[in-house]
Amino acid sequence: MKTTIIAAALAVASGQALAGNVWLNSAKVSNYTETGSVGQAKYRMSNTNFDMSLDHGLGTNPGQFISHGLGNNTQLNNVVFNFSVNFIAGEGMIFRMVNTNTNAAFNLAWGTFSSPLPAGTTNSVATLNGFAPNRSFNTIQLFADARFNPSQMQWSNLAFTSAGLTVADNSLLTGGQVENPENPGSPPPGTQHTQRIVSDMDLSTFNWTLTGQIRGYRTGAGGDELTRYVIGLKESNFQIIPLPTGAGLAFAGLGVLGVRRRRA
Repeated sequence: MKTTIIAAALAVASGQALAGNVWLNSAKVSNYTETGSVGQAKYRMSNTNFDMSLDHGLGTNPGQFISHGLGNNTQLNNVVFNFSVNFIAGEGMIFRMVNTNTNAAFNLAWGTFSSPLPAGTTNSVATLNGFAPNRSFNTIQLFADARFNPSQMQWSNLAFTSAGLTVADNSLLTGGQVENPENPGSPPPGTQHTQRIVSDMDLSTFNWTLTGQIRGYRTGAGGDELTRYVIGLKESNFQIIPLPTGAGLAFAGLGVLGVRRRRA
């Protein structure tokens, strides 16, 4: 896989230390096209099966994910979980969920880590179906789904932090209630189903952390994938308009900063 990122090339050419930008739900991101998926952390409300999982980008198919059960729907309904996805460059990612009612903490880890894993790690693997968590990606996508009748999924207090990446524009949003978006009257105005963090750098080469809170509600059996919150690591092509000042000087007359990814 080959990554072509103009901003990184500019930094190297000028002798600057590699650093990059992220755009959070930014209107400056245009012509966004997803080209691949390299990993996912997911919370879903299941009455009888797993509720949190890590997979290598192709979903929770047999042999391609690790998981942990957090309880049945009665135990999970309206419970607020603090969550975090911690990505350590060159090592892997850790998905953590903490039940705010009981303070019980659960972790899933994918990769090979130099430091001991946090207490509460229920499952840890070096690879998922042969894939290590070191493939290139430049987007983190947050997706809420509540199609089960009835169901809700809410999210709040989202924060993205990284020592090497600067927020260039906008912010992450607290989500209004998502309830039966396929039925009349919902979701309510202003609800955000998808949020994106895009970068002009390869995010697999940086340490970063995404944190927040999620709360779900549903009744009945079946349809486990219809009430969920997914943090996906994506490859994408996009453009940033207008150019940042430094890049604008180097690319005078082009009008856009292109960030493209392609497979070798």
